[in-house]
Amino acid sequence: MRWLIFTFVLTALLLPATKPVAAQTTPQEVRVNFLNQGEPDSLDPNRASFKFASEAAVVRQVFEPLLRFDENLVPQPAAAESYDVSLDGTVYTFHLRQDGQWSDGQPVTAQQFEYSWKRILDPRLKAEYAPLFVDAGIVGADDYNARRTASADKVGVRAIDDYTLEIRLAQPFGALSDLAALWVASPIRPELVAADPDGWAQDPSTYLGNGPFAIAEWQPRDHITLVPNPRYT
Repeated sequence: MRWLIFTFVLTALLLPATKPVAAQTTPQEVRVNFLNQGEPDSLDPNRASFKFASEAAVVRQVFEPLLRFDENLVPQPAAAESYDVSLDGTVYTFHLRQDGQWSDGQPVTAQQFEYSWKRILDPRLKAEYAPLFVDAGIVGADDYNARRTASADKVGVRAIDDYTLEIRLAQPFGALSDLAALWVASPIRPELVAADPDGWAQDPSTYLGNGPFAIAEWQPRDHITLVPNPRYT
């Protein structure tokens, strides 16, 4: 098997301790190469397969979910600055950062997260990670994914406004915050998918994310180059 080279291009400001604070600094490019173990089946977050290393390694850099795992695998704020849980444990309300942006400058909204979570459950997508969302007990998820209902309207994921996302559960599920930190639960731009359902995630010009990096180049079976996303804060 040919190994896929996964390259970060970083810009670092090097500040030697002996240099005066007011002195000029020169950005320096730093390249970091990773062997990515193989060609990704898809870089569409919702279509991610169980090839963790070859897909998640890229998607996790380009997209940012509601929460992110820290070094101890504890979910921490990411696209969402905070979240609340109802007293009975069945309603999670995520409050998105209002300064979150996509790599093209468009705002990150709760509607994009609603679209993404419901898209994972769409039975036509046949998403490998859909069972995780069904097993979490999201209201209506099982019926929709199993084609017992034709519409996602009754699925318990709802954008209350541009920066507030509500997730309703049929029963308490303590690991919902872990689910919200998975790369497959990242936001998706509906208009990009609608314009090219199969090709949007293969073209750097339409593969837009809200994470710390953006894809600059993808040569299939050879390399993927990521560069810093200047909109990410």
